[in-house]
Amino acid sequence: IAYKYFMNELEENPKPDLGIFVITSVIAERIDTSEQTLKILEKGLNLYPKSPDILNAYGYFVANNNIKEKYEEAEKHLSVALEQEPQNLMIKDSMAWLYFKIGRYEDALSAMEITSDTFVENSEIAYHLGEIYLKLKDKEKAGKYFQMAVELNNEEKSVQKAVDLLDSLK
Repeated sequence: IAYKYFMNELEENPKPDLGIFVITSVIAERIDTSEQTLKILEKGLNLYPKSPDILNAYGYFVANNNIKEKYEEAEKHLSVALEQEPQNLMIKDSMAWLYFKIGRYEDALSAMEITSDTFVENSEIAYHLGEIYLKLKDKEKAGKYFQMAVELNNEEKSVQKAVDLLDSLK
């Protein structure tokens, strides 16, 4: 019902609120097609081309769904978002995940700018860091971040993937 309401708002309102795009794209990603989700995000980009939220949502969606033909565009959008919010760990994670999907693992790690005092509070980010370190053949750090994802336990899919990968590291 909520998805139907939000889609109706996107179709009928010439300039829906930015939040409507973000929320609708999150719901669409779970219950609709990738094509429909991409349409929602692209419409949001057309109306709000400088919004870090919509730029990040688009970039992450492209990376997470392996939409290879959109990787270059996603990188540009994420770069704009990072210029506006350079300390936003969610945007850094999206850029890192895009680089990871492209196979640029060192760039992925650099994009995260993780230091010893960086506080990761999201299972998905911890899982992504574990994946990056695993590709860089640092099993110790990979295991640390997979364990962190499990302990944080605030994003179900990432926690399950982290559990599976922790088992494979033993």
